[in-house]
Amino acid sequence: MDDSKRYDLPGIKRVDLIIKGGECYYKLGDKQTKTYSIKIFAERGHLAKIAAELGVKEVDIGIAEDRQHQIIAKILEDLKAEDEVSKLFKLPDRGETHIFSVYLPLKKLKDGKPQDYLIKFTSGERGAINRTILEEERFIPMETAPSQYFYLNDEKFPTLYEELKTMQSNYLYFEDKIYYDLLALGAASTYFREIFSSYPYFDLFSAENETGKTTAMKVLIWCSFHGFCLLGPSEEVLFRTIDSCHSALGIDELDKLYLNYKENANVFALLDSGYSRGLTCYRINEAGGSPKITNYDGFGLKAFTRTKAISKELQSRSIIINMLRNKGFKKINRDPRPSDFQSIRDNLYAHRLRGWHEVQESYNGIGTSDFLQGRLADLFYPLLSMAKLVSDQLFSDVLEYAKQEEKIRAHIQLDPIDKALIRTLVEQKLVGEVEVKKITDLVNKKLIEQGEIDKRHMVWPRMIEMKLRGFGFRPGTRKRDDKTRYLIDKDRPMRLKKIYL
Repeated sequence: MDDSKRYDLPGIKRVDLIIKGGECYYKLGDKQTKTYSIKIFAERGHLAKIAAELGVKEVDIGIAEDRQHQIIAKILEDLKAEDEVSKLFKLPDRGETHIFSVYLPLKKLKDGKPQDYLIKFTSGERGAINRTILEEERFIPMETAPSQYFYLNDEKFPTLYEELKTMQSNYLYFEDKIYYDLLALGAASTYFREIFSSYPYFDLFSAENETGKTTAMKVLIWCSFHGFCLLGPSEEVLFRTIDSCHSALGIDELDKLYLNYKENANVFALLDSGYSRGLTCYRINEAGGSPKITNYDGFGLKAFTRTKAISKELQSRSIIINMLRNKGFKKINRDPRPSDFQSIRDNLYAHRLRGWHEVQESYNGIGTSDFLQGRLADLFYPLLSMAKLVSDQLFSDVLEYAKQEEKIRAHIQLDPIDKALIRTLVEQKLVGEVEVKKITDLVNKKLIEQGEIDKRHMVWPRMIEMKLRGFGFRPGTRKRDDKTRYLIDKDRPMRLKKIYL
């Protein structure tokens, strides 16, 4: 059924409205007819939010006739802004300028033909959300893009987090309960890419099949900012997509790429550099026949599945999620789709605009702490920053897990000489400027007692000096005897013991 209405509104000579098949067609004066989708109005929840914004207390699904003009006025407001835009420009997207943006891809008629365009939403003063219409090409993964009225959401992050975790857990089974929190925090953190200086990778690992690895990857990525998943990713697609829209990336069966390592060398280069901001990846672009060096920004969260070994470098950049078969322990949903997570993504896109300053403050506070050291700090500080906004208990749980992971990794990485050196510094209570030769003799004695070496294969002072420097001790002052000394401060040996032993 078609309904035609004419409305007289301030500043508009005439508006013809036709509602047909879920689409709203209208004409401003003698201007060309434009289209505006109102399919969203068929959903009661979204309609209620629109009504609340317009000051309407109750709205029927069919949109009551006496309320239609208010909906039309809202539409015309957007159109008038569109017609008045004479110069289009791209605003900076870096967090340092305090501009956080969300791009909404839409279509409009131009010269009688549909044309893609973007509305760029940016955070303004006092919680305001500003809009700029852009006629430019920018790839946005449509399956995880925000919906038309995402900006009407305004939930507090603790509530939003619980909704996210619950929605994800409906599709997942983990024996270790902390994994549910890690994936939810990981997805939420992707909406604040401009704030963080590093991101973890999620390594969804199991040596056996049918453990839910691919499902877990999809759930994580489809809840993330501009998330998209690939199987055997094309190098060109991978580089351009991440660089263009700063997507969270999921790669299924990553270990299979190692079978053709040379062909996929650039993919692994992107993965090696993409965990830390500023590690730009360069490629030779031969498009147009003239080779040019092109730089790509691959920074952002990534997740991948595997059943076999990967490089130690990639493992060090990852939080390993050990997957086990469900075997009926938990009833879970099957076959997730990107549309299943639209509502939670819309909430997170809106929170990106409204809540970024809270995330910035949390990350700044944690970044100056010494909760974790080195690579583990890089991986977990973004997650801890989000956890702090939920509750102190969640923050403590994630931090405790990270510290246990730190001990496990340290134990694997340390050789017997490292361990003997730390134990020697603690047990002998060496403090102040100590001769490297003295420390070396004590370490050799301990290694011989432990049966690690014999007198024919003792450690040289040069090796002990290198390890002291690696643990952060500074060289002491040279004296007249010209012996090498290192400054052993009182607290560091005990801190090393707590971390590594």
